[in-house]
Amino acid sequence: MDSIHKSKKIRLYLFSLIFLILTPISSCGKDKTEGFGVDADYFLGMQLLSQGNEKEATKKLQNCAKNGSLYCAQKSCELLLNLQSISEIEKNKLCTNLQKKYPDTASTLIAAKYYRSINSFEKILSITGTQPNSEQKNIPQNIQDQLTSLRLQALNARKSETCLKEIEQWFLSNPISSAHADFYTQVLLEPIIFNYSFQTDFDSLVESPSLISPTDLAIAFRMKIYRKNYASAYKFSSILISFIEQKKLPLTEQLASDIGKAFLYGSNSFLENALFLEQKSQSLKNTAADFYFNFYSGRLFEKAKNYAKASAAFEKSFASTNVPAQKDNALWYLFTVNSKVSHTQLFSIFQKYKNQITDFEYFDDFFDTQITSFFANGRWNAFCDLRTITQNYCSKETNARFSYLYARLIQEGVLQVESPRQEINHALNQALDSGTSLYYKLLAAQQLNYSYNQTQDLLFRNPYLPQENKSSSLLTTITPKNAAAEILLKGYAHFGFPELIYSEWLNFYKEGISEETSTKIAAYLYNCGKEQNNNKYTVQSLRIACRIHSSASEINKNPLPSKEQLKLMYPENFSNYVDTYCKKYNIPSSVIYALIRSESFFDVNVYSSAGAIGLTQLMESTASDVARKLKKTDYSLTDPETNIEIGTFYLAELIRRCDNSLLKAFFSYNAGITTVRRWLTEEQKYFGQKKNMSGDLFLECLSYGETREYGRKLVSASLIYELLYSDDIHYSSMIEEIF
Repeated sequence: MDSIHKSKKIRLYLFSLIFLILTPISSCGKDKTEGFGVDADYFLGMQLLSQGNEKEATKKLQNCAKNGSLYCAQKSCELLLNLQSISEIEKNKLCTNLQKKYPDTASTLIAAKYYRSINSFEKILSITGTQPNSEQKNIPQNIQDQLTSLRLQALNARKSETCLKEIEQWFLSNPISSAHADFYTQVLLEPIIFNYSFQTDFDSLVESPSLISPTDLAIAFRMKIYRKNYASAYKFSSILISFIEQKKLPLTEQLASDIGKAFLYGSNSFLENALFLEQKSQSLKNTAADFYFNFYSGRLFEKAKNYAKASAAFEKSFASTNVPAQKDNALWYLFTVNSKVSHTQLFSIFQKYKNQITDFEYFDDFFDTQITSFFANGRWNAFCDLRTITQNYCSKETNARFSYLYARLIQEGVLQVESPRQEINHALNQALDSGTSLYYKLLAAQQLNYSYNQTQDLLFRNPYLPQENKSSSLLTTITPKNAAAEILLKGYAHFGFPELIYSEWLNFYKEGISEETSTKIAAYLYNCGKEQNNNKYTVQSLRIACRIHSSASEINKNPLPSKEQLKLMYPENFSNYVDTYCKKYNIPSSVIYALIRSESFFDVNVYSSAGAIGLTQLMESTASDVARKLKKTDYSLTDPETNIEIGTFYLAELIRRCDNSLLKAFFSYNAGITTVRRWLTEEQKYFGQKKNMSGDLFLECLSYGETREYGRKLVSASLIYELLYSDDIHYSSMIEEIF
């Protein structure tokens, strides 16, 4: 017991040491602004404001607004515009200088918000009258929509003749956002918009389309779709199409897509609607109807079980577009509808189009469904044929799954091949290359008899090999814009503003944040959470850490995480409670950490849509039964200790009732033990009436995708926790307990 306390003291000391290194306070005289240059004035200005020293804060913020990098300058300007001590003349100058130095949409929005606060509509119109700088690509839609809304409000206030045209353009040619919804409610639905009354009572005019304004109807229709009021929107779909055919209304891509959704979700007349959209796609050829009307007619034909017509519609939809995402979407449905005819039909259509797939990962769920169907029905030859034709035309994760299962079917004697040992080894080695998904990689390593150290080498970056992009500089990213984002995020950590990190990271991570910065801010938030006993920060740390190696950017090129990064992705939060109750109920702590991570991401207050509560996501009824056995009468499932004890006891009980099979206990935790026992009885027949079918193959037969994925996540996480925090003996024991 003394050694446990000593170990925890050492761990707490290390946490404290790391936290002190990352925080701005320094006792050794080092300049805490080092490496940030003039950008430090933004963070120092915020500190001064929090201390009530507005005068000195203003000087710092003005300097950063004038000379800082993009985001620090913008943030400094925003703070200054909210200070009462700054005159209107000075604030106007701030806005002008910011836009001159950084002429992007975000800078314009900052200025426009200020001008709106003082009702300076002419200023808003003057700064929004031109298109964004050509260098400003991939403008966040929410920023653009906010700016457009402010411009339209200014046009309305000035009773501009162009206002209605710009409103039509904005509502009909862009995805509907919360900014559209606010403008619709607060401006368009007002009684008068500069001498123009917006019609809203369309239900009373459904039989009199000549009395309806086409633009009004289209805008109201799109708002109904945005609010998922499909049945109401469906009533006006045909009227909209007639307006489009009469050239009274432009057919934009957004409007065409929404019309398709109305026909699909707003009515049960699937065949009738499919035929109608098919006919309209011909009369509106060479417009946005080419893709969307054919696509949605295909969806409707599929619902009507007319698979031949559905397949033809999806092929037309695919042929009508050059947009990669649209092509993949059409192909996904084309493959799916043909799989409902026969696997022979699917293989034929897949061979025809596989060279034109753009994003292999987009089809992972499609292959998941097909593999499960083949396993559940014992179609082993079809499985092998699909594996053959998808070689080099599926994601690494799907290829690893095909390879692992092919090897296991040979091992089980289900498939007969020449040179089985050679085939098995070759397939298992292929399964080791599984991209970011770890389940089949770990299982393949186990089947290949990899040692504890060999398995670690599969998952962790080797610290003794030189790594790319390793630099202590703040500016380790590709573009100046990304560099400015990293300065902002690192600055929040360095100067002690953890509450601002996560929301800003959400704005930037898709653009690409370097591995170095992501790791640094994730570690900082983790330590803040530990030091301050703040669950919010530890959850945010975990979410950031899990994105480090799945960023859309090319910045993060290291294929494997370091052991330190993986510990941030798989933390031992609430270790005091987990250790206590795992020991009490004789269950490996790695299993409970895996359970909590998979169920709640360590968020103590999370509620599922089904009503599950807290860290181990317990239903009230289940918790009540367990609490009665534990003689607990007054308890709260949002209390971490209580939730962990009840969840641990319940899982331990399921393991016992599932013949000590961890995997079957995991399934039972998710779907109920009675359901799992029924599945076992149903699926064993495809494996020669085996009484003890291997858990890994049983998983592949489960008809519920959610339960399959749940099992994979818990198995992977349990093994990773053992590899990170345990030793060879415990890891080998865990392998045996799972399989």
